[in-house]
Parts: sequence; structure tokens; C-alpha cells
Amino acid sequence: LIKCSGCKAQLMWPLPSNEELAAIYGARNAFTDIGDDDVARYRADPSDKANHARHIARILERFGQPGDATVIEVGCMHGLVMLELGKLGYDCIGVDPSPEGIAFLNANGGRGYCGTLSDAALSLPRANAVVSFHALEHMPDPYAALRRIHDLLLPGGVLDIAVPCWGGLVAQRQLDRWKWFAPPFHLHYFTEEALLPFLASIGFEVRELTGVTGEHEVDELSDAFGLKEALPPAERLAAMDLMRKLRLGEALEVTAVRVTPAA
Repeated sequence: LIKCSGCKAQLMWPLPSNEELAAIYGARNAFTDIGDDDVARYRADPSDKANHARHIARILERFGQPGDATVIEVGCMHGLVMLELGKLGYDCIGVDPSPEGIAFLNANGGRGYCGTLSDAALSLPRANAVVSFHALEHMPDPYAALRRIHDLLLPGGVLDIAVPCWGGLVAQRQLDRWKWFAPPFHLHYFTEEALLPFLASIGFEVRELTGVTGEHEVDELSDAFGLKEALPPAERLAAMDLMRKLRLGEALEVTAVRVTPAA
């Protein structure tokens, strides 16, 4: 893991080649298992993905996007959130390199494109919003992807992304033992220190920055610091609230608006 002394970006080095990545993602792995489990849960009960879609819809409403806005999800896997967002009236498009995932999306009434943002042949419309949830860390060059997203967005368009938080308490305590330290799948490790200035440099204005924290992280925090006894309920809530407010949990959600042309 290296850190750029200039922009502060942190990434695995050397990065895998395109051929190596194709071999990694072309085989069964933990993430294909996660995708299969996700589909099975969705078929049994779509409420979790419907709640996520409503979360996106609330963001779009807050930033004045129309009810039929064009929304692109980068790294959509099977496009489950896009299917649910489409039910709310939005024009939704999913992009993912998984043929199986995109086939599922298209077969179930959605619209998806198999590939990545670096594919020259990938033709996408201008969008009111682009969302990406735990996909950027998998990309060889997420910063190039964010530039491409900037180009896709209409002026005033909304970017909403979630990434694992390398600056979190558990992450920085456990380092290479952290559950989301996962090369060769996770290639980039994001902190506010690197991500926010980069977004500003290419023409985004960050409007909302949220720490994403679940109750399970309190147990992980206790384990990371070697606490032998479980925290009492009041202290568990206090710890979770602190991690969320200080953005020291396992993930960051960043909402930004395209305000200027790219530098």
C-alpha cells in the first residue's frame, strides 16, 4: 500500500493489469457470492433495495432534480437499486462489467450496459445524477472514473458515492487485518484528506458528507481495541453516534454537485 506525497491518494502497488483483473473477476469469488446472496434476498424481500432507492430519491429531491431524472449507477452489480428507483419514476441506467449482472437487470425490466467507464465504445446519455456504492475501490483508476462521471453529469447534476473509510477507527487500528482491506479486489483506500480535494479540483462542490455506521461496528471497535467485556447499551449507542458524527466508521457517503467545468 503506497501513499502519494502530493495528492495523498492511497492504493495498492503495483496495480493488477487488465488481464489479471479479468481473470480475478471472471472466476467465482467472495463478491460473486455476495451478488448471488443479494439477488436471493431481493427476490424474497425487496424492501432493503426499495429503502435504498428512496434514500437516493430524497437526495435528488433535496437538490432540485426532476422526478423523471436520468440516474446512472456505476458498478450496479445486478441493478437491484436501479430497478427499485425506476419504480419511483426515474429514468435509470446501470453500468457494470458483470455480464450476468447486466443480463439480470435487463431481463427484469431495467436498462443496463456491460462494461466500465473507461470503455471507449460505452455510450451513455448526459445524466441528472450519477451514483456509485462501494465500486470505486475496485477500479484501477477511480479518479479517471470520477472525471468521466463529471463529464456525464449535466450542470448542477448530483454525484452520490459511498466508499469504505480507510480513516475509520477500526480500519486504522487493524490496518491490513481490517475486513475491507481486501487486495486484489479493493485497490484504492479512501480518506477525506484525498477524496474531497480531488472532487473540488475537477469541478464538484461537496454538499453532504456522512459517516455510515452500523451497530455491528461497536463490536468490531471493542475487538480492535482489545476490550474484553461488551459495552453497556448506553455506551454502545454513544460509541456509534460518535463514529457517525466524526465519520470514523467503516464507510463514507459523499454527495456533491457539478458546479464548474473540469480543470
